Amino acid sequence: MNKNKIWILLLAFVLLLGGGAFLYHKLAEKAPGSQLQTLVPGGGKQESTLPVGETVTLPREPAAPVASAATAESKASSPAATEAVTASDAPEADTTAPPATRDPRLQLAPDFTFYDAEGNAFKLSDFRGAPVVLNFWASWCPPCQMEMPDFETQYKEAGEEVRFLMVNVTDNQRETVEGAAAFIEEKGYTFPVYYDTAQEGARTYQAYSIPRTFFIDAEGYLIANALGAISGAILQQGINMIR
Repeated sequence: MNKNKIWILLLAFVLLLGGGAFLYHKLAEKAPGSQLQTLVPGGGKQESTLPVGETVTLPREPAAPVASAATAESKASSPAATEAVTASDAPEADTTAPPATRDPRLQLAPDFTFYDAEGNAFKLSDFRGAPVVLNFWASWCPPCQMEMPDFETQYKEAGEEVRFLMVNVTDNQRETVEGAAAFIEEKGYTFPVYYDTAQEGARTYQAYSIPRTFFIDAEGYLIANALGAISGAILQQGINMIR
């Protein structure tokens, strides 16, 4: 093969790569935005213009699913259906507050175990008593990276008033504790980071596409959730709902 043909092939390869990158960014710009789905009266869907998310491959073991806003609203349309929502969707009974104070569409956030970088175990229920922002993420996920600066800003502003649980989906293949911790250190983020090394949380909360964020009130009830990267405005709206 002469040099001219080699240069022509190299040029064609470069053009192919450039065209692929251009097409990817154009499709990303047109991708549907994420939505904040609320489970309280007067709620609804607030759209974000950010990309939806990245797919996570996990062994799909049976887990108690988290009800979506649409499912809960349809079940709560009649008194008979209200009992079905309370009995089947809530993972455990809680009678610490009078039933009249709770909206029937609300669901207790399912409990799961996660770990810090030193291997210390925590449960979601350990944080009951304060509003919680629960976020599933991975360092290789571009939409996760995109929303993290807003999470850092809100974490610093909220202080101890709201607990941020940034739970890494650690599959020990695409993501490891060491790799995720190095990413956080490199970026200088200070929000609390935990690791879902057994993928218990990802399965329980159906976080097969990340990022995914849940807003949980101080009593442990799911108030809203969002699939995909969310803007700072939507993050603030979710926080306001659980304060």
